Amino acid sequence: MARLKLWPSEAHLRAGDADRDRVADELTRHCAEGRLNADELSQRVDIALRARTLGELKDLTRELPRLPMAPARPRPRRWRRAGSVAAGLVLLVLAALGVGFVELLSQEPVAAMLVLFVLLACALLVVAALGSLLATLAPLVALGLAARWAGRRVTAALDARSPQTRLGP
Repeated sequence: MARLKLWPSEAHLRAGDADRDRVADELTRHCAEGRLNADELSQRVDIALRARTLGELKDLTRELPRLPMAPARPRPRRWRRAGSVAAGLVLLVLAALGVGFVELLSQEPVAAMLVLFVLLACALLVVAALGSLLATLAPLVALGLAARWAGRRVTAALDARSPQTRLGP
């Protein structure tokens, strides 16, 4: 279960239905573990479902401990089946191409080697292009992540200095 993590500057942001449902589920789990009684659960879930901001939702679970992560759901079966079908089709196409290449190799060995050389050159060009793209984008991604991190640190420091934007204890 993902815990609602907020920077002080994000408490005023509007909450969505998924945020409200996540907090209601978390409160239900706390009740099941004996940290809340039924009346407290009912009151807090009502408040959660009427909450307008993320700060209001955070206040509902402030004094409760962090819950362990819920196990990940397995992927739906139809996607595994679709992946198996796709893999089977790829293998079928490769087998057909292999048979055709072997036949070409037995009849025209020079042409088969030329085809093989062209395929190898194409594969090398694709690898070089992807490597070049990765080498070009990696510094930009790192710079963007560093700027985001620094911006959040500066915002948190500024929010910590001004007492009127601070959340409760």
